[in-house]
Amino acid sequence: MPLATSSPSISEDAALAALLKKLKVYPVGSDLRERDLQAVYDYLMTKDPKLEHWFCEEAPSTLVPEAAAFSLRLHAYKGVQANQWKAALAKVVSKCSSCAQGMEDRLLDCQVTWAFPAWSSHVLELITLLSWYSYMGAFPAHNVRDWLDCCHRWDTNDILQHLAQLDSHPQSTLSDLPPPVSFRIFYNTVNLSNEGILAALVDRLPKDRIHNWPPIIPAGLLLLLLHRLPLVRRWARNQIMGLPPLTQALFAKSYPTHYNLVTNILVEAIISSAGRASSAVSPLPSSHPLLENLPTTLLWNQLLSLLPILPPHIYSLPSTSGVSLFHVVVNNLRGSESSAFAFPLAAHPHHPD
Repeated sequence: MPLATSSPSISEDAALAALLKKLKVYPVGSDLRERDLQAVYDYLMTKDPKLEHWFCEEAPSTLVPEAAAFSLRLHAYKGVQANQWKAALAKVVSKCSSCAQGMEDRLLDCQVTWAFPAWSSHVLELITLLSWYSYMGAFPAHNVRDWLDCCHRWDTNDILQHLAQLDSHPQSTLSDLPPPVSFRIFYNTVNLSNEGILAALVDRLPKDRIHNWPPIIPAGLLLLLLHRLPLVRRWARNQIMGLPPLTQALFAKSYPTHYNLVTNILVEAIISSAGRASSAVSPLPSSHPLLENLPTTLLWNQLLSLLPILPPHIYSLPSTSGVSLFHVVVNNLRGSESSAFAFPLAAHPHHPD
């Protein structure tokens, strides 16, 4: 693809806006015209002055986030221009926390749609959701999952590169990372599945809160409330207390958010700890390295500490096994021996007066 030598004109902007609008309504798969992909690439990469914000409200127009969202399909491409785009993306999401959140939201919304396919009333609705957020609705499910894997690998590897830069300063912590980078670690729980990132979390745990994040509790912090190490759990709770509470308005969508991935993983872990195999059939794992083989007592105690942080309506949303947090808690409180989720009384947390 040849590079453009000049910035797009106003008419070219209008043409690109019309193109993206069309591709939302009528998504295109592998038969995408190269000139259309080139137009998106040129728009993001050749503007003068260079675009510093791709996914947030500081972008100069609403066209920029849409072009950036469409360009995410370049994660599946190789070559000089694809690498140049990835380098530019890395700068954007390493300098602006809101852009980091915007990029992750595009990926996570797509990921969750595939994780909870039953949420869509029919196939057309599912395709519309995928198209709206990622422009990937024309691809088969396995292609979308492969593309998501490419996106997550890039995200994780970029974070690991930033962590490697801390090696020359043994006393440094995650607080010394650019805030958008540390935010990405916890906002996308896939990043917390990487062994290198998990090791850095323990070895470079901040002594205090990380500042300059977007005003939202990253879903990964909720997982850290169930970490084996009390020191990590205390830091996560302290970090959560410095952020605005999660409200129902944040989840006012017609399908689950990535916070449901966390509650789904938690419910499946509790089912497993009760000695029952999960009945979940999901395109995504229903477990997470942080919750593997945790003692039942720890799971239950931390579940009760997590519930007040979540908006109440989240309790009733079913996991991929069809079981909700409400189901888990009620069955535990009943203490029925016949319940698959009943725990011994010793597992209940002690609440001081």
